[in-house]
Amino acid sequence: MAAGTDIQAFDEKIFNRIRRSNPNNNSEPVLYPYGKVYLESWGRLVTVRTFSLIALVILIIACINFMNLSTARSAHRAREVG
Repeated sequence: MAAGTDIQAFDEKIFNRIRRSNPNNNSEPVLYPYGKVYLESWGRLVTVRTFSLIALVILIIACINFMNLSTARSAHRAREVG
């Protein structure tokens, strides 16, 4: 949804459009941001944050491992040159 959109006015437009199309319809549509429903209502935001933290830890471990292997290889090359 675009920034600055009046959600209640948009809901009213949808409601009026449905009433004109089918006056016998008793449903009332309500506009609600999907991101809030999916992430906040069902507790998925905690899962996303947990997996992001795990991915960050794995990335840090991989960087440390790469630096360690590069240092060990450079020490081995220095012995070959000498």
